[in-house]
Amino acid sequence: MKNTIGRRIFDREVKRIRKTVIFLLGVAAVMVMFVFGLGKENPKATIKVTVSHLSKEEQDAASVPEANKKDLRKLEVSVRIDDSKSATDRKIELPYLSTVIKQFDQSRVISTSSFEQNNVGSEPFAISEQSVIFDARGLDEEAIRRMFETSYAVVSWTSKDNAKTYDRFSIGNLLHVQQEP
Repeated sequence: MKNTIGRRIFDREVKRIRKTVIFLLGVAAVMVMFVFGLGKENPKATIKVTVSHLSKEEQDAASVPEANKKDLRKLEVSVRIDDSKSATDRKIELPYLSTVIKQFDQSRVISTSSFEQNNVGSEPFAISEQSVIFDARGLDEEAIRRMFETSYAVVSWTSKDNAKTYDRFSIGNLLHVQQEP
């Protein structure tokens, strides 16, 4: 009888120790994943460059003669850096699209707009967007590409361990022309 009671106590202790060891191994595995990068952010940049025809609302808002509205195009550049909340520094630089077009021809730009959101440390993303509505008369897709081939979107960030990442992308090379609806 004494032997069976001792055996039961011993078995309970072995089970308790086994559960503790399994728990500690699980905690150690999670810590190893974070130390070796499985828990680290891997920021990525996404760039979208589109030339499109104007929507009906945009055509109505454009202050040009009705006959010229069919010649208007909208160039939109959108840059995002995602998965970068822990970055200590994060920048998106876009050229002034209207300035690039005005270097080609002063009278082509109709209107511009821009938006930027970059709250370093409090949000996991940064956004920078610019658009310009311009008169594309006489310009084919290749001419628009050439106009922007030496204009660059630049993205950079610095991680907490002070590793710096920098890259630039040609707007002309990334340009996608949407066909008329």
